[in-house]
Amino acid sequence: MAYKSMPGGHEPWQDGPVQPAIELRHLRYFTAVVEERTFTAAAERLRMTQPALSRAIRALEKEFGSALLRRGRAGVELTVAGEVLFREAKSLDESVTAAFTRARRAAESGRQLRVSARGCDVATLMQLVAGYRECGVAPMVADRSVQLTEVRQGAVDVTLVRAPFDRRGLDSEHLRTDRRVLLVPRTHRLARCTTVDRRELDVEAFPVWSNASNAELSWWAGAESGDRTWRRGPVVHDSAQFLAAVRLGQAVALLPETMLGEASLSGIAVVEVSGVSGSELHLAWAKDATSPDLAAFVRHATNPAHRAALTSPMVREGNHQAS
Repeated sequence: MAYKSMPGGHEPWQDGPVQPAIELRHLRYFTAVVEERTFTAAAERLRMTQPALSRAIRALEKEFGSALLRRGRAGVELTVAGEVLFREAKSLDESVTAAFTRARRAAESGRQLRVSARGCDVATLMQLVAGYRECGVAPMVADRSVQLTEVRQGAVDVTLVRAPFDRRGLDSEHLRTDRRVLLVPRTHRLARCTTVDRRELDVEAFPVWSNASNAELSWWAGAESGDRTWRRGPVVHDSAQFLAAVRLGQAVALLPETMLGEASLSGIAVVEVSGVSGSELHLAWAKDATSPDLAAFVRHATNPAHRAALTSPMVREGNHQAS
């Protein structure tokens, strides 16, 4: 009886996983198109011609035997199969990059652990590093937009990160939970209040962090429970813009109390707030990391004695007055 060969060379009697003849670069091409939304932008990012990129994607779709993308005037959209491949391709690319990065670093002379934190948590990071003696440690300031990508790809071994965060491919340990406070302009109607409830902020605008997920934006507005409302304020890219939005009266903001020591609060009033969750600080590292030095640092950081000491000097002194 005659039969028709399946696309990609997979015959109908073959059981088990399909082994397509594709390379990692093909998956990177596909990922770039999805992230950039157009072939033109993806080709520029990949430094290749658009026709070559289009041919590569068509060959990839032929190999899989189904469409991965829907082309339209507004850009490309993922099919159901494309959504699955995109998730898996991202994870695979990060794993391969991490393996090469860790191997290259292992070949370097000397043992050195790379640890990072955003600028607002550097004081806590330095407290952890100061008491660690097992191996050399290189503290680094993390860029919020790539903080977790650097960990997944092996460029950084472990990082201090605030929840909520994308836990994909990561393991983590909760270090502490900080109380949050409200920041308002000194001329704001709530500036002279001793305490306000989150319900009083439903009409207020909050700064919108660029490239933040919906879960992160809700948390920064104190609306993570789903029963509170908020308005979108100006888009901000760093802490200076975040505080400037408050100072200029464009928004109010919630901030972990332990971060007040690093903030420039001129023209800003700090008010206690109820009805909001605390700010969880976590230590996060790649799930597939096997470094003994990393394991030792995690044990050091999560030691109960060290956790008890992880409080900023400003909070211990009980001083958060704005000038």
